[in-house]
Amino acid sequence: TRAISKTYSYLTPDLWKETVFTKSPYQEFTDHLAKTHTRVSVQRGQSVQPAAS
Repeated sequence: TRAISKTYSYLTPDLWKETVFTKSPYQEFTDHLAKTHTRVSVQRGQSVQPAAS
């Protein structure tokens, strides 16, 4: 009986600690990447030319 009463606190969500979720790098930097990178479309069979620096 004691073991069951000890596990009861793990089974009820109202007794869990609050979880703080963080954004993944994909979510965090999506807006930045959309603004700073240009899209390049390439047709099949077409070679990609490196950008001149």
